[in-house]
Amino acid sequence: MKLQSRLEQEEEAKAALLSRIQRLTKLILVSTKSTPASRFSHRPNLRRRHSFGEEELAYLPHRKRDLILEDEDTELYVSLDGSVENNENALKEEKKTKKPGLLNWLKPRKRDSISGASDKSSDIHTLYKQKPDILNSHQGARLDQEINNEDTFLQQESCLISIKTIDQIDLLREQQKILSEEIAIHLSALKRLSPEAASEREFINVEINRLNEQIELKNDQIKLLQDKIANPVDEVEKTRPVSELELEAQLNEKSFQLEVKSGDNRVLQEQLSEKINDCEELQNTINSLKEQLSEINPEKNEKTTLLCEAQALEIEELKHKVSELTESNEQLQSRNKKLAEDSSYAKGLASAAAVELKALSEEVAKLMNHNEKLSAELASHKNSPLQRSRPMGSTKNGHGRKDHITNNFRQKEVHNNNNNNNNNNTQVELKRELALSRERELNYEAVLSEKDERELELQRTVEESKQREAYLENELANMWILVAKLKKGESEESSGGDGFESERWNGIGERKEFV
Repeated sequence: MKLQSRLEQEEEAKAALLSRIQRLTKLILVSTKSTPASRFSHRPNLRRRHSFGEEELAYLPHRKRDLILEDEDTELYVSLDGSVENNENALKEEKKTKKPGLLNWLKPRKRDSISGASDKSSDIHTLYKQKPDILNSHQGARLDQEINNEDTFLQQESCLISIKTIDQIDLLREQQKILSEEIAIHLSALKRLSPEAASEREFINVEINRLNEQIELKNDQIKLLQDKIANPVDEVEKTRPVSELELEAQLNEKSFQLEVKSGDNRVLQEQLSEKINDCEELQNTINSLKEQLSEINPEKNEKTTLLCEAQALEIEELKHKVSELTESNEQLQSRNKKLAEDSSYAKGLASAAAVELKALSEEVAKLMNHNEKLSAELASHKNSPLQRSRPMGSTKNGHGRKDHITNNFRQKEVHNNNNNNNNNNTQVELKRELALSRERELNYEAVLSEKDERELELQRTVEESKQREAYLENELANMWILVAKLKKGESEESSGGDGFESERWNGIGERKEFV
């Protein structure tokens, strides 16, 4: 915002300067129109006509001076015999040696306005001193005629001189104002450049020195103008001839116009030079940056391509391993489900076998009790016929009784035989049942042992699956850590692309390298 305000102030100051310059040009035109032509206009002189280019270039001070001197020389070189052509030829030869060419007038020339008037008057005096020796021979004849003519115009020229001196004072004051405004512009430029001196020291120090020199020159010019305004102009005018004053007035007017134009051109040239310097600096920075980029880009491209390829390969390997680990995890989970189903089925079988064993043990107990009872009955039956046979042998009754006894005995024997057969059948059946129960017990014991072994195997597989799950979880965690590290390495553009190794926990207490 400060820079914008300063730039706006400078633009306003420039606009004020331009308006002041326009007013000055109008004033100069009015003053030149109000003055009469010149003191030599009443004379019937032999003047040579100028070409169109010379009349157009008459506003230049050197050109104007040469034309006036040419007029005076033609007047002075006119002899009584009328030999004008020889004098004009001599003047042309002198002009060829003295005057610069047309292109030199169009080139911008730097003038020091401090010593402008004194240099111009000294040039005129030197031109008068450099006239050829032929003038001395003709001056005696021309002096008497010129004295009479000049006396008549002295009174007219005195009033003209007073008017011109007033105009000169006004012009000097206007020049002083313009110079003071230029100093203000340069000071504002200094203020603007002073905060930027820290960043661009060399360029801005040169600009500050140049502006300081210009400010000093303008101050010297202002002092000289103040001295000129303060000094009495009449004393200076008395010491100088009238022709010099007129020439100086014309030269001052033209030089002032040129100074105004040169001031505008200087301002524009400074702006152009600043812009050119800025453009050159920007171009240099752009070229240096392009060179740096051209130097850095191939190396960076090679490194980045290698890093990207290595990281892509690592990421693909990691993705492949993650997919393998997920598949193995799914397989282990399905296997764990199957093992859990088998263990639940084995538990059901074990509970059913326990129930059957209890039932069989109860049946075996019942059969054992029944067997003991039967064995007791057998023993009692075996003992009972022996006891009965003894009283039958002691009786010595008749045959009828014996027959009756034998019949009874036979009947009893048949009955006992039947009972024995029945008992034998029951014993065989009991033995069979006992054998079957023993086989069942053996089978149940084998099934139970197999069940125990299966349970142990299932417990082992469950423990292994748990360890495998822990190992896979550790592997997944380490894989995610590696992926995060790779992402960080890509973001930070780390230059370490030599490969890396990381240790992993395998769930048993050992560590292994993951390539």
